Amino acid sequence: MARQDEWAAWEAAEGELTKECEVSADLRRRCSQLEAEARDAQAKVAPLEKRVSDLVQESLEWNTAAERYKGEVIQVETLLA
Repeated sequence: MARQDEWAAWEAAEGELTKECEVSADLRRRCSQLEAEARDAQAKVAPLEKRVSDLVQESLEWNTAAERYKGEVIQVETLLA
């Protein structure tokens, strides 16, 4: 009887281990899919980040030019006054 109990416990443990291995394999598969999706998303975002950076730089340049123009206008107004 003890051997039957041991055998039953061993089979139950083996079944649980098999289930855990299946769950682990599924999680690895899902992680791989998420990693691939993250790489794809990064590939799509990178050009947009570059474009935003370029636009920020352009905006700073325009603001600098506008400030210079304001200074020139003030000088002309001062000369005309």
